[in-house]
Amino acid sequence: MATKSIDKRASDLEEIIDDVPRLINMRFSFMRAQLDALDARIGTVEVKVDSLRSDFQVLRSEVQALPRVLSEMLDERAKRSG
Repeated sequence: MATKSIDKRASDLEEIIDDVPRLINMRFSFMRAQLDALDARIGTVEVKVDSLRSDFQVLRSEVQALPRVLSEMLDERAKRSG
């Protein structure tokens, strides 16, 4: 009876040792999936940041043009009233 339990324990250890590479690969696969998901999120954020950057550049150019536009409007107003 004692011999069977020792044989079973040895067999279980061999199975555990045989499973180690598979378990490591499963863990790395999970980590890889997590990294891929994070990479996709970062890609989405980068696209949004690029869009915002473009919008800010347009806004900046419009704000820089504002004094000229206002000056032209005031000149036209002065010509009409004077």
